[in-house]
Amino acid sequence: MIALLLAAFAADVRPVRAGDTIESLAAALGDPALAPTLRELNGLAPGEQPPIGTLIEVPPPDGPHGEQKAFLVALRGGATVTPPGGKPRAVGTFEALEAGSTVCTGDPGFATLRLASTCNDDGSLTDDVLLSGSTCVTVDSAFSTATARSTVLRVTKGSVRVQVSEAGGHVTVVTPSGVTTGAAGGYRVTVETEAARTEALYADVAVQGAGKEVALAAGQGSRVKTGEVPSDPVDLLVTGALRKPPDATPLVRPSFGWDTVDGALGYRIEIALDEAFGDVAYAEDVPDARYDTRILMLPYDRGDRAWWRVAAFDRFGFLGVPSQARTIRLPGDLD
Repeated sequence: MIALLLAAFAADVRPVRAGDTIESLAAALGDPALAPTLRELNGLAPGEQPPIGTLIEVPPPDGPHGEQKAFLVALRGGATVTPPGGKPRAVGTFEALEAGSTVCTGDPGFATLRLASTCNDDGSLTDDVLLSGSTCVTVDSAFSTATARSTVLRVTKGSVRVQVSEAGGHVTVVTPSGVTTGAAGGYRVTVETEAARTEALYADVAVQGAGKEVALAAGQGSRVKTGEVPSDPVDLLVTGALRKPPDATPLVRPSFGWDTVDGALGYRIEIALDEAFGDVAYAEDVPDARYDTRILMLPYDRGDRAWWRVAAFDRFGFLGVPSQARTIRLPGDLD
């Protein structure tokens, strides 16, 4: 079980990392004298230290800050929202979600949830999470200042991919089995039967369970079983070059091919309507390094092209680092 010392929906919530103490956390906040305040906020006795993986509330900084409401920025296949104490109902994009609301995607379906944002002279910086089909998540807290963002997302079933985060973002994913936390996004967490699986795709993350922490470098994965410490890091499979169709060619016949990956049990092909794969329109698991289908249903409401890529999964269930993406022209763009 994950220790939760914070009050429900507290403003700024952070995970306790390996080596952290109340004193070191207070110093990191810029004022060692905050240690007694941290203990009071989190119900800790004098001298008591929170275990690794505990989520603690920290006092808000000086200057502009506040909690934020999450909302969907992309949706395929439908989703429901259940407010605290309420009943499930359909939810659409750009609808502000009450704190503690649970969002569930349909099957098949995808949704992209925007967690927190900051604005600067260059525009808006955001933390986004892609929800696969049959996934349920609750945003426990979403907090931002002028320069930083901090979110705690609870996943009860399914799989989420935290998009690569620009400066200042920090997303923590809590499952019934463990905690995954990272300051740069770029990782995936999947809830399994009595376990959770983390894949660090593009940035370093930490996996926590049973009071222990395992650090993952980009390209590594770890599984944590409920009540146990995380497994040692394993290297993820890396997909090679895509072969067909050629980049930026019209999708006349839905036939795809790519290099075989040694040790792969199968492959997942994804097609998205944006280059960052924040709006995934289609995904399919296949056993071989090719995908041929008579019919491929894609929405044509987001321009004249789409992006596709492939990731290989191994016999232990770890889904590897995706290939470089290629573009395809959609029928609406054909002469």
